[in-house]
Amino acid sequence: MKSKDGFKFVSLNDVMHLPDLILRWPFHLTFEKVAREWFAKFKENWTPGHAAPKYPLTLFCRRIFMKLFGVSYTLSCEQRLRFSTTALPMFQGLAGTEPPAPAVQEASMKNAIVCTLLSSLALFLSCPYPADAAPTYRYTDLGTLPAPYNTGSHAYGINNLGQVTGRSTDVPPHAFLYSNGAMQDLGTLPSPMDYQSDARAINDSGQIVGQSHDSSWYGEAFLYSGGAMHGLGYLTDGYFSFAYGINDAGQIAGACFLVASGAPHAFLYSGSIMQDIGTLPFPYTSGSYAYGINSSGQAVGYSYSSGGTIRTRAFLYSDGAMQDLGVLAGGDNSTAAAINRYGHVAGSSTIASGYTHAFLYSDGVMLDLGVTEGAVESFAMGINASGQVVGYTLSLTNGNRAFLYSGGTMYDLNNLVKNLPTNEVLVDAPGINGQGQIIANSGNGRAYLLTPMQAAPAVTMLLLQ
Repeated sequence: MKSKDGFKFVSLNDVMHLPDLILRWPFHLTFEKVAREWFAKFKENWTPGHAAPKYPLTLFCRRIFMKLFGVSYTLSCEQRLRFSTTALPMFQGLAGTEPPAPAVQEASMKNAIVCTLLSSLALFLSCPYPADAAPTYRYTDLGTLPAPYNTGSHAYGINNLGQVTGRSTDVPPHAFLYSNGAMQDLGTLPSPMDYQSDARAINDSGQIVGQSHDSSWYGEAFLYSGGAMHGLGYLTDGYFSFAYGINDAGQIAGACFLVASGAPHAFLYSGSIMQDIGTLPFPYTSGSYAYGINSSGQAVGYSYSSGGTIRTRAFLYSDGAMQDLGVLAGGDNSTAAAINRYGHVAGSSTIASGYTHAFLYSDGVMLDLGVTEGAVESFAMGINASGQVVGYTLSLTNGNRAFLYSGGTMYDLNNLVKNLPTNEVLVDAPGINGQGQIIANSGNGRAYLLTPMQAAPAVTMLLLQ
């Protein structure tokens, strides 16, 4: 068929029937035969010099996996974006002003088909579990620091290597790094900021950020790197700084209180320079905090108004500009807590009832993640590259409960952890990494690392010769 622009596309009917042929083929030859069959259909329906089909191929690959694995697998918005930025540009590259030579044309299309199937398979395998199956986790108790900081532990950040950072629950607390089964005391900044420390985030290089305080609670943001803790200083006219997020390039997001206003301003720290990124426009000009930062240097947080009624508004800071992310339907306050590599944001917003719900913001749309059964509120704290969101819910009868949002469903994490001690309740989940590992904290002052128990399905695939 042809689009209104005159481009030819593969018939949707052709696509819908191809996966059914899989059932008559030997399993180990499935992908080779599917690719050859699709290649033949593709050649018949593609006009050289024009854009290649997009949606039918994505649907086709999805149906392949449904037939092969017997599951209902749905691509998340993050995975669709990953697909469109990896495999689909290869199809776009086939378009040109002049038709290529027949041999080149056939080889290019064949490579595109193989790459697309490979990319689609990678997306399937990267999902820890099917969309219609609840995940399960095994837990690791992270323990405590040695005495005198051994009362308990609270986790805040996790990287893709499974390293965890946070603080002890003592008064005063000390920042820690959990790695290779051991918890290490990170110490404090030199006097006078040597009373207590608090670590909030860790990147894949093992660099950690947080803040170190004096006995009056005034503090300075720090970077722990190379076995030493370094103070980040303050904004001009600043006197109290916090660091909340760090990306793999070493860029840091945080906030610093200003002497003139007595209010915080969000900052980005890069190359030894702390930059004030300001606030949203009026009325959200009283102050701001930046909590998360991704690999592109995009930062999220919130800006707020003061006066009779304080209002907050989630923001995304990108390319030198701060964007208001808005609120959920009927709401008047929002905050953003975390951002993944694709620019998708996890946060919380009030709704029409006055309660707060966690949200996932993507491509200009703020999705209400709802609540678990029995809960009235939810608050997002972390997000990974697969679009899984973690945080906590609030129930009027059961208090706080950690949650995982994945595949369109919000789960109570307490119901997903195998053999969790009966006296433990996971009350929040501040972070989740690319492998699906989650950090969670219990009401008894213990930090836990939760690791998915599902293994990806093994698939044998022969490539085109």
